[in-house]
Amino acid sequence: MKKLFQNAGSSNTPSLNARSCIVVIIFLAIVACSYFAFVSSDIFSPRDTSTIVPSPSANSPRVERTSTPNPTSISEINQLCPTWKTVRKDLSGTRYDIWLQFISTQPDAMEWLDFKEKSVVCNPVLVKDGFVFVKGKEYLLP
Repeated sequence: MKKLFQNAGSSNTPSLNARSCIVVIIFLAIVACSYFAFVSSDIFSPRDTSTIVPSPSANSPRVERTSTPNPTSISEINQLCPTWKTVRKDLSGTRYDIWLQFISTQPDAMEWLDFKEKSVVCNPVLVKDGFVFVKGKEYLLP
């Protein structure tokens, strides 16, 4: 097995050889690519229920969360969700799963972010269930 360190001339300080440097650079590149792929993925979006907006104060770096309307009666839901008339009991999974399976495939499909917010407004039970569709419960879809 080759040594990772070799002496540079008569000095006693170790130095990396070229092959070791290349291995380290490749390793760091793979780690960086993996990190950026994870960060840029939408892995947290399906369960996130609010939108981050800048704080009104221009000098403050703080952000505050906006919430979606929380209807308390069927008439309020009908007013806020006039096009959501399909009742389904066979749904299970995250909002993103449902959007991929049933909504995104429609010709005039609703965008993911619109569905993410509107699904909670039209199906308030999602809040209690951790924003996950549970098989056997009734849900409205567009």
